[in-house]
Amino acid sequence: MVVLAASRDTGGTNGVLPVARELQKDFDVVYLASGRAIEILTASGEKFETLNSPDEVLAKYPNIAGLVTSMCYSGNAGVGRDLVPRLRGLCPTVAIQDLWGAQMKTSWKDPLYRPDYLCVNDRLGSEIAVKAWPDFESSRIVEAGFPALDKYQNYDSDLIASEGRMVLNIRADLPVVMFGGQGDGSAEALAEVVAALNEIDQTLYFIPRGHPNMKSDYAHEVEPWNKALGTYKGQGLIRNSQDVKTPAILALSSVVISMYSTLLLEAAVLRKPNIAILYPDSMARLEFEREAGGILDDPATVSLGCTAKATNRDNLKDLLTQALNGDLERKLRREQEKYLQLDGKNARRIADFIRRAIHQFHN
Repeated sequence: MVVLAASRDTGGTNGVLPVARELQKDFDVVYLASGRAIEILTASGEKFETLNSPDEVLAKYPNIAGLVTSMCYSGNAGVGRDLVPRLRGLCPTVAIQDLWGAQMKTSWKDPLYRPDYLCVNDRLGSEIAVKAWPDFESSRIVEAGFPALDKYQNYDSDLIASEGRMVLNIRADLPVVMFGGQGDGSAEALAEVVAALNEIDQTLYFIPRGHPNMKSDYAHEVEPWNKALGTYKGQGLIRNSQDVKTPAILALSSVVISMYSTLLLEAAVLRKPNIAILYPDSMARLEFEREAGGILDDPATVSLGCTAKATNRDNLKDLLTQALNGDLERKLRREQEKYLQLDGKNARRIADFIRRAIHQFHN
């Protein structure tokens, strides 16, 4: 019997992959990859399969011990999600959140896709889950931490930042502003960052990074993204930073800006000043509200005080100025240290839970 692991996008893969590696110590794990997960697993040398429907999966693997899947599937497709109803009563199914409330009111809203167990980060994650799925028993919610954050437990941020600066050939005495794009609305948000930086007019490095799938999944964002970058007046624009992995870019950044990406969570874990651009009526705000489905007023890191929120350009300029002079770090750090503690054992906790669930189910 095999254990299936499934994911699609970057955030979901970063959550499921560490758990799959832990489970490999006791089970034959088959990783079902699609989308960005294929590139990530290929680069890391992991074995995976690209079976795109439950019928294909069950035809090849009729005896399944358990399923662990991300909740990163948007739209109406995703083999991990779609396997849940097909495996109900046949083996334990476990879904892992990669962000508070992710997809619970959108692509996973239908009760058909309720897994046997849901793994969340903390008490806030449990409260959000109960609010989103009132029919889901709280006893089936597991507070285990986000596995994607385990890598930061023994992370030598200074060393990684130094190595990243060497690759990019940038000075250590100048601040670095990173902007991380997402999907729809990324170019609009980038244009605001560019305008704010132009008005601040400080010597710095600016590193904009688009969503890994921007050219394929959000092709309509490419032209306005490039147009926004064309209006940047500073001298330190680094258009191509792909030779440096995202965690290293976060480590060397003085401030991280995005819409409501998991990048902001990772920046907060690294105790970095970070800003969510969520102007009222902006595309970013509309996309967040659509994905949150009414269960969150703001991204969780904003509500927890670990991320600052910009609601207009003047506000963004002020927050950027605070980030560059050190004030924003002092304001956010206390809450970051309070709510985002790490022990490096999140993936192990989830894997141990899955092992017990499989053992109890099949014995």
